[in-house]
Amino acid sequence: MLNREDAILELTGSAGVYSYGMIVPGFWGRTTLQLQPTRLVEKTQKIIARRHCAVLLTQIDSVEIVEEGNPLLLTIGILTISLMVGFIFIILYFVLKNKYLAVRSGSNVQLVMLNSANTERAQQFMNAVLKQAEGLQPQR
Repeated sequence: MLNREDAILELTGSAGVYSYGMIVPGFWGRTTLQLQPTRLVEKTQKIIARRHCAVLLTQIDSVEIVEEGNPLLLTIGILTISLMVGFIFIILYFVLKNKYLAVRSGSNVQLVMLNSANTERAQQFMNAVLKQAEGLQPQR
């Protein structure tokens, strides 16, 4: 069994939730992605939930850095638009952007919410995952 010492690279950030094609920030929780020699391991700890997921690097479809607004702000803005305060929430949706590192494999999505301090590290992590996955692909 591989453990923390076997990790090639590690990225930690706030938890994010991918649901119905939308990414929503998980306000209470931490996610750690570990790049290991043959797999990517996600460990997410939230207040009442825990997730441990491992994906073989050969099964990864894509790795991306996503920047988008919080859909909760847009929803509140639309619901309160008649009160005129809704316009503020809609503007905040377009101004306040969240960044995520998303790793897609089949129907699984592993997310880490990024901040300005770890955005460059996320780019390095993304490149390392793709490089390691390319090395494991069968030669044609």
